[in-house]
Amino acid sequence: MRISTFNVQNFYLKENENIDEYYNKLSKFIKTYSIDIIGMQEVVKELYNKFDKIIGKPRMIINSKYNEYNPIYSKYEAVREKTYHLPVLNSFIPRIATVAVYNANGKIIRIINTHLALYKYHFVKRLEFKKLIKIIEKENIPTILIGDLNLRKESSDLKYFKEELSKIDMKLVENTSSTYKNEILDFVFVSKYMEYKNVKVIGNKLSDHKALICDIVL
Repeated sequence: MRISTFNVQNFYLKENENIDEYYNKLSKFIKTYSIDIIGMQEVVKELYNKFDKIIGKPRMIINSKYNEYNPIYSKYEAVREKTYHLPVLNSFIPRIATVAVYNANGKIIRIINTHLALYKYHFVKRLEFKKLIKIIEKENIPTILIGDLNLRKESSDLKYFKEELSKIDMKLVENTSSTYKNEILDFVFVSKYMEYKNVKVIGNKLSDHKALICDIVL
């Protein structure tokens, strides 16, 4: 099963493409790389409404440019779904985690897609981590956590999150290629007993982020 996390940067869409053109290019990208499940971040309502089989509620700040969805799109039908609000405090922008459980060819799998606070808000990020861990602990099923986590590769926050996830049998999908400028901000974590391979970072003209793609063996 091929999964991907991709921050599509809604400001880029608004400035460079109309919605139909952008949707067509994004759909072609998903098809070209045979992506089965993709978690996207910074998705505007107009783009969200173009997809079928897409799930997730928006985060909302009234009359703000920061209203957006962090949806999950898949060829599989979702068994159930839920959107969680994450702690915000002084980071100003509310964040969410979109959760979907799929029956993927007879295998039950849970996808959690999120876009966390900027790396300078260390205290808020620790609270976000704790909330995500509680979400993961709700069910003992194969889980994949994806998203723009706004973590720097060598940061203490990433080290802390890896250690905490390890306690609940989650591991990092190792990647050494930058996903945003010279940084790695986009990550995938999987249940420890899952195998992964073919990790790729794909540059494109759809965003200033790159898409992180990998194959998961259930």
